[in-house]
Amino acid sequence: MDDNNIPLFSGGAAAESAGVAEAQIIDVTTMDFEQKVMVASMQTPVIVDFWAPWCGPCQQLMPVLEKVVMASGGKVILAKINIDENPELAQAMQVQSVPTVLGFAQGQPVDGFMGMKTESEIQQFVDKLAAMGGGEDPAAQASAEQMEAFLDKADEILEAGDWEAAQGGYMQVLQIDPQNETAVAGLVRCRIVAGKLDEAKEFLRRFDEPGATVPPKIQALRDLISLMDDAPDAGSDDLKDATTPEQVFDLAMALFKEQKYMDAVTQLLNIVRDNREWEDEKARKRILEIFSALGQSHEVTVEGRKQLSAILFS
Repeated sequence: MDDNNIPLFSGGAAAESAGVAEAQIIDVTTMDFEQKVMVASMQTPVIVDFWAPWCGPCQQLMPVLEKVVMASGGKVILAKINIDENPELAQAMQVQSVPTVLGFAQGQPVDGFMGMKTESEIQQFVDKLAAMGGGEDPAAQASAEQMEAFLDKADEILEAGDWEAAQGGYMQVLQIDPQNETAVAGLVRCRIVAGKLDEAKEFLRRFDEPGATVPPKIQALRDLISLMDDAPDAGSDDLKDATTPEQVFDLAMALFKEQKYMDAVTQLLNIVRDNREWEDEKARKRILEIFSALGQSHEVTVEGRKQLSAILFS
């Protein structure tokens, strides 16, 4: 059962109070932001409170927010995000100071404020947001061309190496369409580029449910991470004097984990050229696995296939 749909009334007054608190006031991280905020707000509006332990106004605002949200009787959810522990998320949401409060409804931000407010002002904010529960899916309000333009721009930024800026673009798409697989894949790629493989795996776990359909682009990312997990603990600098096929293979995988994809393929091609039959053509098979994980249109795949064909058919 989803945390945001826990029954509010079961087992007497104490259980009722605990159920309300669990359902209405939650802590959120970068890992579960999409599910607990954007997806959850499709059913129940979500107030997101960006705060920090060192922020005095945050400590004053939070109890008032909690009080007013609890009094709404389940009409809104309060999601608290510690920006010290989730800096990428704060940056992606363009949080410039704390406290910052954003209201989400139907998967997108619809209202917000910064700094301290009086209880009556907060009550008006909550009432306004609570009235937005239900309604038309905003995904229908954005054309396919507009969504594609957002994703293309984010891809372009990521290819240029700015994963933090690209992350913001993918999250904008997910605010409109929380189930957009291309945007989910983009966020995973941002985590990979940032070297945060554990976070990338967390994003992919939504597809681990029994019977869940795994889109090809998601499976490719799983394969990419699996290949990186197969890399040795040593970095490429520690293996640069590799000479045997085993050592060169380890060097190739270390380079792959460092996202030096063409360098990795080049080392594997050297094995194929010099000792193709080594361990039942292990190097050639690994090259093909890399091509599959990167995608057939990736520049490394295109160039690598040319070089592999030249070796095999020379």
